[in-house]
Amino acid sequence: MNGISMRSTIVILLTSAAAAVVGLGGSSPLPSVHAAQDKNAPKPTKMYYGTLACSNAGCHDNPANPNQKDIILCNYDEVRIWSTQDKHRIANKVLTSERGKQMAKLLDIKGDITKEPACVSCHGVLVENEKLIHKPSFSLDEGVSCGACHGMNKEWVAKHSDFLERETWRAMSRKVKEEHYGMNDLWDPEKRAGLCVSCHVGNAAEGKVVTHTMYAAGHPPLPGVEIASFSDAMPRHWKYLSEKSPKVQKILEYDPTMAELERTQLVVVSALVSLRESMNLLAAQADVGAMPEKGEGWPEFAQFDCYACHHDLKAKSWRQARGYAGKPGRPDMRPWPTVLAPLAILHAAKGAPDAEKKLAKEFRDKAKDLSEAFTAQPFGEPKAVAKAARSASQWADGLLKELRSVRFDRPAAQRLLGGMGKESKARLLDFDSARQFGWAFRSIQAELDPQSLKESETAKLLKDFEDQLKLDLPKGQVEIGNDYLKEALDRLNNFEPELFHQRFDQLLRKAERKAK
Repeated sequence: MNGISMRSTIVILLTSAAAAVVGLGGSSPLPSVHAAQDKNAPKPTKMYYGTLACSNAGCHDNPANPNQKDIILCNYDEVRIWSTQDKHRIANKVLTSERGKQMAKLLDIKGDITKEPACVSCHGVLVENEKLIHKPSFSLDEGVSCGACHGMNKEWVAKHSDFLERETWRAMSRKVKEEHYGMNDLWDPEKRAGLCVSCHVGNAAEGKVVTHTMYAAGHPPLPGVEIASFSDAMPRHWKYLSEKSPKVQKILEYDPTMAELERTQLVVVSALVSLRESMNLLAAQADVGAMPEKGEGWPEFAQFDCYACHHDLKAKSWRQARGYAGKPGRPDMRPWPTVLAPLAILHAAKGAPDAEKKLAKEFRDKAKDLSEAFTAQPFGEPKAVAKAARSASQWADGLLKELRSVRFDRPAAQRLLGGMGKESKARLLDFDSARQFGWAFRSIQAELDPQSLKESETAKLLKDFEDQLKLDLPKGQVEIGNDYLKEALDRLNNFEPELFHQRFDQLLRKAERKAK
């Protein structure tokens, strides 16, 4: 096994949930305090701690804690929800399941698989220095625990839970808390999505990569990911800022004029983050493939459209009807990370046709360059793939910066639903891409008009979606490699894009009539 594939061959026995988020941010009503902290606060110190620091020895498993009655920032039951319902809790445990053991054998992993860096980087906490472990609390058995998402740093854990330091802590901005105390600002949708997709898509710089070798050894296929839907399925152990009291919203720097619809914002932002990080991963792997001395790193088949090869041959195939972006017989990249990018374009354009056309052309050009690199020769020309992927990543990152100044309100959400209808008519979608549309619609409509989802006609159409796409993610701490995976693959094998298009068009027309 070569360098990148050994490091990249990560046993991500997918737990089908997005990353955990429950940060306690804070606004800065006292500018002088903010400035002093920004200038003098120490840099964060790495410490690997366990959930005990947040539960029995802290607050988040004690809703009745009298010290919290002064102001309720959260429900203080976060650890309880995570430990009993969240699949991230069993992320390390699944490595020792029968599937995990078999994969370790096939991949020639000799040591303890629960400590294997290429595995635990996504299935828990990768400890780079055991001297920094807080032994009374830390345990790898806890899987993707509190610190894995919120930051394995000593200062913020100690300071934010200290009753005597509470007002000082709350007077700091989220930026100061992150930069000087090491508390990840997961209220920022871009940072939240980036954390989630680092495992659910991959991140070569962090050693979080699932390869075709892993798939062959038994790793469940990584599906597309829509962060709002996956977050709700964890289930969420936090409230959205819009669900909190005005006093708490002020502390957490919530601006309802910019993000009236947080789920909708998360759908759009996470779509671009997924695109950007997919391109970064692709570029990193193609870079290795472009080096003659490390040529075994390419092609990395996990980056290709799986079902361009893995499908039954039919005389009349929807894949043929869909057409080919490049040359027939040469598989292109997996398409799902690109399909919701037009929604981000539509939102960034703010209803201005010329701006939308300009951004849409830029996106088409990036996609065309990447497709041509993939099909220039069988399995792509790695140098060209790396260059095109990196350019697409930079474009997505630039658009994310533009979105920070665009409001996510109800008119914007209505435009997004209209844009989804336009996009669904423009192409035949594969299974994973159709799922992106299904998840995005449910997330946006649930925030825009939650009652509409319960109406009989809409409920029936959504049930048809579920039957066709397996949109409902599994509940509880179960391994998805068993029944859920089989059912999802059965749906994939029987997927008919024309039927999806008909149902989706009905759903959007129903939502449009209701809005009027």
